[in-house]
Amino acid sequence: MPPPLPYRTVEEIDAEITALANDFPSTCHRVDLTHQTHEGRTMAYLKIGTGEGTNRPKVLITTGVHGRELLPPDAILNYLRKLLTAYRDQRSISVASFPDPVNQVTYPSVELGANDVKRIVEKLDLFVVPLVNPDGRAFDLTLHGLTNPDGSFDNTVPGGSRINWRMNRRPNPAGDPANPLCVGVDLNRNFDIAWNIEEYYTNPTSHVDVQTAPCNSDNYKGPSAGSEPETRNIVSLVEDQGIQFSLDIHSAAGEIFFPWGIEDNQSDDQFKSFDNPLWNHDPLHPDEHPGRDGVGHSAYAEFFPDSGPIRLRTQHRLIANTMRDEILAGAGSGTVATDNSTFQTGHSSELAVTNGDNTAYPGTMMDWIFSRQFLGGRTDPVFSFAMEVLPPSGPPDATNIMRPDPTTAYPKTEREVFIAVHTWLKYIAAWWPPRTGSSTCPCFIATAAFGSADHPRVEFLRDLRDRVFPATAAGKKFIHSLLRIYYSFSPAVARYLNGHEAARWVVRTCFLLPLVAILRGFMKFGRRTEQHSVILMGTIFGLVLAVFAGAVWLAFVVEMFTH
Repeated sequence: MPPPLPYRTVEEIDAEITALANDFPSTCHRVDLTHQTHEGRTMAYLKIGTGEGTNRPKVLITTGVHGRELLPPDAILNYLRKLLTAYRDQRSISVASFPDPVNQVTYPSVELGANDVKRIVEKLDLFVVPLVNPDGRAFDLTLHGLTNPDGSFDNTVPGGSRINWRMNRRPNPAGDPANPLCVGVDLNRNFDIAWNIEEYYTNPTSHVDVQTAPCNSDNYKGPSAGSEPETRNIVSLVEDQGIQFSLDIHSAAGEIFFPWGIEDNQSDDQFKSFDNPLWNHDPLHPDEHPGRDGVGHSAYAEFFPDSGPIRLRTQHRLIANTMRDEILAGAGSGTVATDNSTFQTGHSSELAVTNGDNTAYPGTMMDWIFSRQFLGGRTDPVFSFAMEVLPPSGPPDATNIMRPDPTTAYPKTEREVFIAVHTWLKYIAAWWPPRTGSSTCPCFIATAAFGSADHPRVEFLRDLRDRVFPATAAGKKFIHSLLRIYYSFSPAVARYLNGHEAARWVVRTCFLLPLVAILRGFMKFGRRTEQHSVILMGTIFGLVLAVFAGAVWLAFVVEMFTH
């Protein structure tokens, strides 16, 4: 269903939320959130799924946090309609090809598989808030409409009095009423994570992307953490539902990123943490409480766990890279297409350093959701991501990146949102929750070859990786090194196997079946003799032997079919 030209109004978004619930009553339900916005609007979310149960991952997608970012809410609503329609009709999602008139290239059609659609709807509890900031979007459309007097699309680049509106519409405090920036709070600086920048940072005025007072800029953090009704609605939803995975979609830097944005990242010292008061800045005792030195400095970096079996930091990077790679694969093989479809991935702060500005981002939804796993005795891990869609092609001074042209630019960006969101959801649905004692790492190639993450041979390989090897120091070191190599190429191999049945048969028959048989034999002997070293050496030997057996078997097959 194409977006209304050019974009939905706030009222049209609300109507589509209701329409989705009405059109798919067995799989989609509308729920209104408690707190009305400053201008009296009601926020709502959609809950998508077919069942209940404690093992269903709780997944949240949010769009429209910033009013001026018009594309993400439309794109996510269109994706949800495609997802629910495909599930009802038991088919795949078809993403149409797009002839890009700007770059003179055609992006090919893409099929998002029916099995993944089924798994997403049946295995996840998916919560989607399509418009977090309805007041901001309504005001942005009031500032300058979508069409020119002749009916053509108004894509004028803001300048002078023509500004894009980012914040919500919190009423003007006792500031300058003539300054439009005195109204509003940046909702993505209002969450309670490093919100008190004077306490968190040694130098809160240096390279920290937030304003502590209104009227100065459009990233004012608000009078208190969680002060805004829109923020409180998200907080309630996350805490009431126990959200485990979140994705917040924005415009338009071309990035897929993950925590932390408040500081640099490290996985060695758990006491370097946002909730450790010993690291808070105390100007009266700077030697004892120096504060955190900010992005791009060496004294402090925020703790991001990466120990087994979860390997939280590694998995964030792996998921983000998989989303990036699937978008790139959907662009086709041409250089122009791939160059215009390449996302950066990494920690939010890591990308800031890469881009040369060393900027910290306190108070974001992404970091706050991620931080919940470290507070209040929660034991299950939380995965939190944000995505900034790519800006439309063309000269920067001729394109309003917050409202891509609906004919020449919107379809390409929407395709990328479809592919990224679908990849993210199917990834979660395929391997979460992990089995007892299991890692959250998927077995890409084995899952693709055997057709299911629940296949007994896939479960055997996963158990070997996550339970047997970590039982010894040598085994842990070996599997860590092996996985670093494996995850550098396995997502791409799995993507190829999923589209080529003959290749799946070859890998399954010529390599994986011999490997599993050999490993089971060594494991049986190792357990009987209670020698973990036998299992380790047997695995190394098994890998070599399986490669040899696979090569011999493949040669036999080729010889048989060529004579």
